[in-house]
Amino acid sequence: MAVFPSSRSHADTQNQHLQYDWTLRGIRWGALLRYQHWGGLLLFIPAAVITGLSHFTFQDSPKVRQALLYDATISYPIIPDEAIPNTLAVAFNWLTFVVAVLVVELGVFWRQHSLTVALAGIVHQVFCCAVNFFIVVAIAEATKSFSGTLRPDFLARCQPAHSDRTPTGGAADPLGGSMGAMTLGEIAKCTNPNLDLVRQGRLSFPSGHASNSMSVAWFTVLYLVWSLYLRSDAPYPRRLYWGASFWARLRGAVFHALAYSFILL
Repeated sequence: MAVFPSSRSHADTQNQHLQYDWTLRGIRWGALLRYQHWGGLLLFIPAAVITGLSHFTFQDSPKVRQALLYDATISYPIIPDEAIPNTLAVAFNWLTFVVAVLVVELGVFWRQHSLTVALAGIVHQVFCCAVNFFIVVAIAEATKSFSGTLRPDFLARCQPAHSDRTPTGGAADPLGGSMGAMTLGEIAKCTNPNLDLVRQGRLSFPSGHASNSMSVAWFTVLYLVWSLYLRSDAPYPRRLYWGASFWARLRGAVFHALAYSFILL
């Protein structure tokens, strides 16, 4: 019997009551490794190299955009201790993906194939998601320096020099006095000696946390739709898609993807 059955339907599996080895001793590690699509390294390695080069070379001198001294969109204060760390935006999506893969491969498809096939599927999906993740990271890191978009707290990082034309109105009346259009459009001149903090303030777009977390979230959605509805031994019958044709199944997959996306958003 083949180690990796791929053409057997879910109904056939239930009717035949096939028994597969789910013991730890029965794991065939050589077959597990052969099952992987190692060609993904041809994408993973260049993406990692581009990420490293972009982070340590291009981002040392990002595009300098002039900042207005009275721009409310970049006047937010620096928050040293965030209530929710930004890394959780990425970590939470990775945790959701890993849980989804474990539940599907070890739970939904329990004893429908061997433990070797289940583990091979888990490794394969995690590896593909990692390749997808690093490609998005490479794109984000490579374009940040050319964008030069200012962060919302840029003026706090910049610590602009006091303007001689700043009106005498107090903080409660920042537009008081005889402020003219020339003052409103005055360019901020940074005085903060911490140049690295100022440089980081010019790397706002594209957002690494947003793009990276969404890449994992979308991969999770596509994996769930594929594994539960489209793969050969999917547990849900085709009649859920109002017919057995390929286009009916594809239409149902699109609807489910939109539903999952709405939940994630």
